[in-house]
Amino acid sequence: MKAAVAVAMREMIRAEFGDDVWQRIAARCGMSADRILLPISDVDEGLWQQLRKAAEIETGLSSEQMGLKFGETWVNVFTPRVYGAYYIGHKSARELLLDLDRIHLTVTKNIEGATPPRLHYEWEDERTLVLHYSSQRNMIDYLIGGIHALGRKYGESIEVQKIDEGRVRVKFEH
Repeated sequence: MKAAVAVAMREMIRAEFGDDVWQRIAARCGMSADRILLPISDVDEGLWQQLRKAAEIETGLSSEQMGLKFGETWVNVFTPRVYGAYYIGHKSARELLLDLDRIHLTVTKNIEGATPPRLHYEWEDERTLVLHYSSQRNMIDYLIGGIHALGRKYGESIEVQKIDEGRVRVKFEH
């Protein structure tokens, strides 16, 4: 997988919890805390899963809590800096969320080896969207955190409910 998510995780951990916590996380995973990670470099899937679990242990956060913190960093700090072009033209969280699968397809085409999750959309009513999340990484809690962060980014009230490990219900304000 591409290291973008790991780079964002490292930034979030250092900013929210301190460099000493990042050092303990890296040590748990058998890697140097100073290892150079670039967003487009490759990182082993197993290492990413170790980093996620070690981050939960070292911070004391559940997967859901980590997802919320990570989503904030991903949406409001990391992706605007690294993938800012993908935000252009979106005037609301709804617009961006409905375009996210296309964005992921574009990333897959433009960055060799990228395998972002796929999303399929199902409307329950005009305000309620069910997102079907397809990924082997089991990061639905991170998707939920990102959706909450999108609401904050666009100043919108969004309700998000995890249905199961592959589906999320999103209720938009209007």
